[in-house]
Amino acid sequence: MRKLELKGIMLLSVAFLFLIGCVPEKKIAAEYLTTRQNIIIVLKAPKWVKMVSQIPDSIDSVPDLSEEYKYYAKLKKSRIISQLSESILMDNYVTSMKRGLDLMGYKTYLVSDQDTVMPVKENAILVNIGQIELDEGIHPIRDEVKYRNHVYAADFDLGKIELHFWIELNRLENGVPAKSPRVFYTTFNKISEFEGHFNLDEGTNTMKYYSKSLDITRAYVMGTMIKLGYNHAIGLNTLLMNEYIGYKLPDKPNRALLSVDNEFGLLYQIDELPFIELKEQP
Repeated sequence: MRKLELKGIMLLSVAFLFLIGCVPEKKIAAEYLTTRQNIIIVLKAPKWVKMVSQIPDSIDSVPDLSEEYKYYAKLKKSRIISQLSESILMDNYVTSMKRGLDLMGYKTYLVSDQDTVMPVKENAILVNIGQIELDEGIHPIRDEVKYRNHVYAADFDLGKIELHFWIELNRLENGVPAKSPRVFYTTFNKISEFEGHFNLDEGTNTMKYYSKSLDITRAYVMGTMIKLGYNHAIGLNTLLMNEYIGYKLPDKPNRALLSVDNEFGLLYQIDELPFIELKEQP
């Protein structure tokens, strides 16, 4: 009992030290959240999502066909990509991201990647969706069972998708990019779900395998783009808030990384930022 009490006291002490340790960051984060409605974000995006079929196909080994022909032929034969619209996917994502930024209080403008004149003349943040790529592939699965010293195996493929996002951040000064953009990356993947089991057919004394897969659907991908657009808006808020903390506390080592619960407005510590910054190698 004494050990449990000591352990509880130690945990409370650690929690108290954490709260004391990141008080400056929390104060600055709270300041950022109360002033972000004054921040203008220009959201720039291309018209479509790049789609790639990575499913092996006999057409890959045909030497006389151009790579472009193979690329489009594989898209038409793919199970998921062939049902999707590149432009609608992008529209779902960007519209949802803008909605998320608007709900958090930012003044958000949406422009096309073809636009050369920015819609604002004052200082702003330029968020450029450099590229989104949707890859469709297969995920090999092996299920095994051991029965009477014999191993039975079933091999099959599940469908999978991977989404890759490259997002550029820059500052606009009087409507003009101030410097070279910083590039950030994030990804999302999904593998089809399945249920499978072995069953011994006593009549023939053979082991049979039964499986049922829940395939990735067009509706799932469309909904995922909407969800990710909103989630990435929250991620951008987290990134910008921590940039602001770093600007205010440039000399503090090991600054705490913070995020905010958008439903209750509570700040909490995170282990890493939601996007990976891609930096050029020296």
